[in-house]
Amino acid sequence: MNIRDNKDAVMTTLRLQWKSTEDILAVPATPPPLDYSITKRNALKKIATVFNPLGLVTPFIVQAKTMLQELWNRGYDWVEEIQDKVANRSQLWFLQLSSLAYVKIPCCLQNQ
Repeated sequence: MNIRDNKDAVMTTLRLQWKSTEDILAVPATPPPLDYSITKRNALKKIATVFNPLGLVTPFIVQAKTMLQELWNRGYDWVEEIQDKVANRSQLWFLQLSSLAYVKIPCCLQNQ
């Protein structure tokens, strides 16, 4: 791959996207649809989709894992729909997944 071309080539490494023209790493994540039911199973499933091998978005992931732990402590079943304040925080977290597209980690691959 020639990274000096002006082509917008996106490669994947460690499940992170490397955008060669900008020389940045990006964390891919997609929010669920608005009608996504908030259950303990769906929350865990969506949290697991954010792969964070370099720890770049750890504060964001920890927030979700804390919510999941709260669901366990409240005794929710795997398929029981959540209807309390944790559901509102979960919905907000799901919506913020699209914000991960704005996380750009610069890489320096220049010869000096």
